Amino acid sequence: MTTIEAVYIIDINGQVVLDYPTSATPPDINTLIPYVISSEDGSVLSPSKDMATAVSVISATGALPVASQLQPPIIELSSSRLLFHQKHGNIIFLLPCSSTTPALLPFEFLARFVDVLEAYLTAPLIPTKIEMNYATVSLILSEMLDGGAPYQTEPDMVREYVQPAGAIAKFLSSAPNWQSSPSGSAPGGSGGLLAGASSINSIDLDADQTPWRRSNVRYTKNELFVDIVETINLIIPPTRRAGAQYAGSVSSSSAFYTNHQPQPAARGKPLVARVDGRIFINSHLSGVPDINLVLATGKRVLEYPTFHPCVRTDESDVGQGGSPTSSYSFIPPDGKFLLGSYSIEGVEPSLVQAELRTGLGATKTEFEVRVWTAMSRDTENVEGLSVRIVCDSSHTKAIKTLRVSTGDFVSTGAGAGEWRFAGKTPLGWNATLRGVLLQGDDNSGDPAYEEEQTQSQASPSPSLDEYVPKKSKSKKHSSSSGDPAVAKTKKKKSKKAASLIDNDNNSSGDSISLVSQTSIKKPAPVDNSIFPTHLSVSYKAIGQVPSGLKVQALKIKNARRSADGVKPFKGVRYITLTGDYIVR
Repeated sequence: MTTIEAVYIIDINGQVVLDYPTSATPPDINTLIPYVISSEDGSVLSPSKDMATAVSVISATGALPVASQLQPPIIELSSSRLLFHQKHGNIIFLLPCSSTTPALLPFEFLARFVDVLEAYLTAPLIPTKIEMNYATVSLILSEMLDGGAPYQTEPDMVREYVQPAGAIAKFLSSAPNWQSSPSGSAPGGSGGLLAGASSINSIDLDADQTPWRRSNVRYTKNELFVDIVETINLIIPPTRRAGAQYAGSVSSSSAFYTNHQPQPAARGKPLVARVDGRIFINSHLSGVPDINLVLATGKRVLEYPTFHPCVRTDESDVGQGGSPTSSYSFIPPDGKFLLGSYSIEGVEPSLVQAELRTGLGATKTEFEVRVWTAMSRDTENVEGLSVRIVCDSSHTKAIKTLRVSTGDFVSTGAGAGEWRFAGKTPLGWNATLRGVLLQGDDNSGDPAYEEEQTQSQASPSPSLDEYVPKKSKSKKHSSSSGDPAVAKTKKKKSKKAASLIDNDNNSSGDSISLVSQTSIKKPAPVDNSIFPTHLSVSYKAIGQVPSGLKVQALKIKNARRSADGVKPFKGVRYITLTGDYIVR
């Protein structure tokens, strides 16, 4: 049985866009559609690439209940067959494979296939583009798959063998009419075919050594760009001290923008502090350039590095300033590609920070969210800043905001809300949001309701002493007031009775005393307050990365078959993105 039995593409409505079998007996596509399209409401059950990696996290936090309805990315059809599926925009890829197929192979093939399709058809991919270029897409698959196994997956090499649809039509329309030539020979005499053979033999011989790069690449404007993109993943525990104040903080009601950053209370060490980095190269260089990239890693260690096959790893060295460096040499593919990826542990949040405080206000039912940005010399602002407030949806009716210093708060469901900041957020800035959670169908958590409950609890409750009948003090017996002997006798009896009571209390463990104290003591109020479980921070920053990685040198050592005296333009960009940035 082949590895990949077929490549099916459908739209989000379940209509077939592409049917490309690679085996003799692939499963019928109509039997696979119900696995990814709900037969009840027509909803899409196939996760996207990003959603597939986050389904377990979302389901655990309850932030997105619909994630529990998604199908796993791998479905077992039978004991010998699996279905790999993935949503990309408005189309869904279905790959039925044998049960012995490695789990990551179909998804890696899909990622390469999508890159090639976007190079041919331009992004975004829509069903109409694939249907109009059905022949081209089929030719691409015939080059990328050989008997159901991935064969040629480099985009540059696929472009060498499969011409775009417009280029094929133009070539066929301009082909000479050999039938009109004398004796049916090719134009130009017998040398026509030989000339074609010589042109085939003149193909760049370096293609065998660099299969990822097209041959005879020529550009009038030579450029080389490097993008270092790092995604930060953090899980920050709550503050150690409840109700902790900020040192040096300013009132958010008097100044929304300030150069003073609030310093948080003592916090524990982040439970998760990881950065996932990727290095992208966008090369538009003529000839066959050999590039040397030197990265200054500082004290960081690049963990789990993976590189493109074109990379030749050189030995690490110590660069300027004594900081460790890593050097990489490579002949790049033409266009944009992923040079390598890495991970770094133990990265502290520096540019954007947030904190969640609970149990505030007179009724101890309010919560407060604070977010602030630190100053940096490498960037001027952050983009798309938002803070998602996540609650327990089973007990939360809504989130009611009491005070918002800046930004817009939008409720995204019963258990979540998003605090958004439009445009670009400057550095040295802070904002505050205070609110309460409304529970169930009642008014729990409403300040007016809580104040009324507090007043009712503050009123003194009647004790058992109030129900004990008291002796009348209006009149006294004339015999006791007039006869001193009778009064003396009653006094002795009262003392004796008091001593008997004390002895009885000591022997029975002070039962009378405990009963009286229990009856007088008010019952402790039940705390039914609920608060957000965590915050999820999202933003984008251009100009720096959390790990502090820097490009120290970017050199083109030699460029064979390139124009002499051409100095390409070189540029470097640093981008910070957020993955799972959780503040508890």
